[in-house]
Amino acid sequence: MPTTNILPGDADFSIPPVRSLAGLTATVVGTSQLSDQLIRVTLTSPEVAATDFSVCTDRYVKLEFATADGPVRRSYTIRNFDRAAGTIDIDFVVHGTEGVAGPWAATARPGDTLVMGGVGGGYRPAPHAPWHLLVGDESALPARFGRVVRYRE
Repeated sequence: MPTTNILPGDADFSIPPVRSLAGLTATVVGTSQLSDQLIRVTLTSPEVAATDFSVCTDRYVKLEFATADGPVRRSYTIRNFDRAAGTIDIDFVVHGTEGVAGPWAATARPGDTLVMGGVGGGYRPAPHAPWHLLVGDESALPARFGRVVRYRE
């Protein structure tokens, strides 16, 4: 296989990243246990359904979790985006009772709400690259899956 060097300047960044920083309310509409340590939570929010992610291979939100010490914000990749249904799926890695988001996902039920902000996307790799190397642990799987799906489009 011949080697092709794709430099950072080869990616098209002329289109600005998609971003929405407004505080939005997301409502849980369902959950699925994908594996012993992976839970998918389906959320609905009309504002997210109206977001145009077409230029990005990544899609993410910042979720805010209530804790005894105050709110904690974490970024999560949108695993699936269904504009017609107005839903997004977020996959959470659960390590027992450790952390903030994993325990929340393990107990999330339809009707639960949380604050969501920082809806966005901006990663657009060079489309003419002959191959891409995607590396990450299990928490990176949603982002990797999303990029593979977008590469095929």
